[in-house]
Amino acid sequence: MIISAQLIGAIAMALLFVTYQINNRKTILTFQIIIAVCWSVHYSLLGAASGIVINLICILRNILFYNRNSGSWTDNTIIPVSICASEVLLTLLVWREPVDILAMIGASLQTTALWMKTPRLIRIVMISASPLWLIYDYFNGSYVGIATEILVMISIVIAICKYDVPNMRKSG
Repeated sequence: MIISAQLIGAIAMALLFVTYQINNRKTILTFQIIIAVCWSVHYSLLGAASGIVINLICILRNILFYNRNSGSWTDNTIIPVSICASEVLLTLLVWREPVDILAMIGASLQTTALWMKTPRLIRIVMISASPLWLIYDYFNGSYVGIATEILVMISIVIAICKYDVPNMRKSG
């Protein structure tokens, strides 16, 4: 089971690395849907209840955010607020240990980031969630999750240097 969990996590890890090199919000969200499915299975195999619940919510979140259109009901700020509230409530319902709170905060930061429309802002907020998930992964035996968060932070820094720094120079 542990080997299967790590292999599924490795698929999510590879997809996450690619995700942050993309400069298109809808494509990022498409990858995020697939990634959340992989992480749900991964945490299920590890018995990490908070990780399972949070990633199941993330699947719904990513679908809603993907379909966000200007002027539609999916543009209402109640959507990310409701998702964050669901992440908090359901994490508290399956609570096992204090480290679960870190995953809950990380997921809320990710929800906030993916609600944003600008890839630059998505990257900036997403990088703050990674250390929280890294600690959660450590305490739940997700070795590939630890590696993933390290690679995600590296990938985001690369993307910031590639896309955001040159734009800052142009506008500054």
